[in-house]
Amino acid sequence: MSMLDLLLQISVFTIQAVSHSMEPTMLIGDLYTTDQSIPLDTLEVGDIIAFRTPNPEVLPEDSQSEATTHRIIDINRDRDTGEITEITTKGDNDITNPESIPGIDLTPDISRDRLLELYIGKVTLGQPTQEQEIRINTELQVAIVEGAQEQEQEQENSGIVL
Repeated sequence: MSMLDLLLQISVFTIQAVSHSMEPTMLIGDLYTTDQSIPLDTLEVGDIIAFRTPNPEVLPEDSQSEATTHRIIDINRDRDTGEITEITTKGDNDITNPESIPGIDLTPDISRDRLLELYIGKVTLGQPTQEQEIRINTELQVAIVEGAQEQEQEQENSGIVL
């Protein structure tokens, strides 16, 4: 189980910025809070979100992250349901990101289930609130226990006994 997989079991978590794409809003090393409990369909243009890139091959070779954090610049919704069908994002840094990066966005050719899978959460700048910290601690404890149980089961299934 990767660290990202572990984190995604938690609805609120803090991440550190690792690129210049969101400068000056977020500098390398800045911490920000990502909240998965905010439903995808409540997002609006201007919100900052974290998401898994549907086409990781478009990311720079030196990319240090499995996730992208960008500001929403356009949203398309299903006319009947109001559900989001497409999200276009862009980093705030106009020097490194003069426009949206082709292949990085959540486009209509991605199924609704896949869109929900790629969405990590809405970003709130700064440290988590007290309520979010309580959720983080509780959910992290559960995720760690479940991860340990899963690892133990895998070892038993493979015949490894410690």
